[in-house]
Amino acid sequence: MWVSAVTSSSRLSQFALRGFLAAWLLSLSALASAQDNAEVGQVAKLRGNADAIREEQDVVALAENDSVFQRDVLITRDDSMLEVALDDGSSFTLAENTRVAISDYVTGDEPTGLLSLTRGRLRSSVSTTFSSRRDSYRVQTKEGVMGVQGTIFDVLALALETQVYVYAGIVSVTHRDPRFAGTRILRAGQMVKFTADQPVPKPRSFLNANASAIGSGGSQDIVSGGSQMNDPTASSPDIPDISDTGSRVPAQPNPPDR
Repeated sequence: MWVSAVTSSSRLSQFALRGFLAAWLLSLSALASAQDNAEVGQVAKLRGNADAIREEQDVVALAENDSVFQRDVLITRDDSMLEVALDDGSSFTLAENTRVAISDYVTGDEPTGLLSLTRGRLRSSVSTTFSSRRDSYRVQTKEGVMGVQGTIFDVLALALETQVYVYAGIVSVTHRDPRFAGTRILRAGQMVKFTADQPVPKPRSFLNANASAIGSGGSQDIVSGGSQMNDPTASSPDIPDISDTGSRVPAQPNPPDR
């Protein structure tokens, strides 16, 4: 009888342990789901038309003051511009015909941000939230990953190349292809252009360039870097209007989100 009682007690303990583990796993799943769907900011400005695709594949037409959530895919249309104010004080702006996914955005003791730009032009203004962790705020395209700390910069995802322009602060640029190891550091007034099958080149200065030509892909938007390129006292470049007609990105087919 004593052995039977011990066996029954052991079985009850196993059932209790399994029940505890099941409840624990369920709570972790609920927590992860809540984080995935967490609100990260609001629509601060909208000109024209922009949509958000949610994880349930629902397409929501955005308006000013609407909430924006982690995992949202944001899309602007022709002649449109969307600015999102994030809860930590950072912000980003989409030019027309731009598509970006908020792949990850968590603030706190270990902040991390990842925006996946699949087409168009994105401008980021990064707050001091991310200053304590190098490259904790990143923008990625199919060609490369840009890590930043407290800065203002543009990333353009074109059909065949990525372009990066830095207006303030520092941006690191790393190619996503492991064949092209190493990281380039860009400072205010510097830019790079690179493709999927080429390494990231040395940064060049655009301080004397026609701002409206940025993103045109022509030669006039690049001035070869001289001594000013590495001069920490050099003045920051003027920040062009992201909706300048010379900076427009043509509409492209929607690529798959990564």
